[in-house]
Amino acid sequence: DGKPLTVEEVNNFPVTNVTYEDVQEFIKRLNQKTGKHFSLPTEAQWEYAARGGKKSKGGEFANGKKFPDEIWYHNDEDMPNCPLPVDRGKITNELGIYHMSGNIAEWCSDFYDGKFYEKSQNSHNPQCNNDTRCGRVFRGGDYSRDKDCTYVYYRDWSLEDEDYIGLRLILIK
Repeated sequence: DGKPLTVEEVNNFPVTNVTYEDVQEFIKRLNQKTGKHFSLPTEAQWEYAARGGKKSKGGEFANGKKFPDEIWYHNDEDMPNCPLPVDRGKITNELGIYHMSGNIAEWCSDFYDGKFYEKSQNSHNPQCNNDTRCGRVFRGGDYSRDKDCTYVYYRDWSLEDEDYIGLRLILIK
């Protein structure tokens, strides 16, 4: 409607458009300031949380259901082409986590290897060969991608200096 947002409204939006490198610097400062240990989730941790953990109902989306109206992506004609506040539509999964399908894509700590899990004898996270420039995994889909990117199993990657992705942190105890 053209009105400027209040501070409360701005604080309710997800962080997006940050590089992997920006996120690492933020995490370093956050850990120093709080004395705690935050990090990006691994891809496996992200998917476990998106699927609802041990409370999962086995849905294809992060709300444990079939595709709900509240998940949005670039095909939504009446939605703005930008992230929405995290509590819009009250889209939570079985763990009470908001918007793990749609809204913004989120960095994971893993390097991307499209065939890693096919060729690996163990399930450890992919590593980067230092001879090449490696990409990092991101998950969740976002407002600029289509519906297929909002499934909990969808994965993609980007170089660490790309800045169109957001973040979700985990606290390691």
